[in-house]
Amino acid sequence: MKSLNKKKLISASIFLVGFILVVSASYIQLKAKLAQVLIASAYTQQLITNSPQRPWPWADTTVLAKLEIGDNTHYILADASMRNLAFGPAHMSQTSALGEQGNSVIIGHRDTHFSHLQHIKVGQPIFVQQVGKNTEYRVEEIAIVDASEVSVLDNLPLSALTLITCYPFNDINPNPKQRFVVRATKVI
Repeated sequence: MKSLNKKKLISASIFLVGFILVVSASYIQLKAKLAQVLIASAYTQQLITNSPQRPWPWADTTVLAKLEIGDNTHYILADASMRNLAFGPAHMSQTSALGEQGNSVIIGHRDTHFSHLQHIKVGQPIFVQQVGKNTEYRVEEIAIVDASEVSVLDNLPLSALTLITCYPFNDINPNPKQRFVVRATKVI
């Protein structure tokens, strides 16, 4: 009888640990998807009111733009920070404004919003929609660089969009030493 109870306790413990691991792994995915719904709603309000909108009342960021890459749509947040990246791709405020001359950099997580970048191709169009402005870019270059390589942030004499995420895509290391960089230029 003791042996049976011990086996049930061990089985229940294994099940509980497995359940907790699945829930914690799903949490980041669910958080990212729910956040994009709230951010999309704020973006719609922004188009109507023509003023920056917060995706939720306590947010310390606003929605900058809608980004479309193939079948994937993302809403870009202002001011890239670890906190904002948990909710969606974000614009690095020290780089050029979206659609303007220079290098506008957007960063996102490889395991949520930017996971599809592993399938992007040179020549593929990227669309950025902002209040009163639509900009089309074309992918010119795809590179894998060391995480310490900051030249991908450098300003450029043309209107460019740079998307950056961690690399490799399916690596379990939370902070890999490489970055996947997509450089696109504005279509005139």
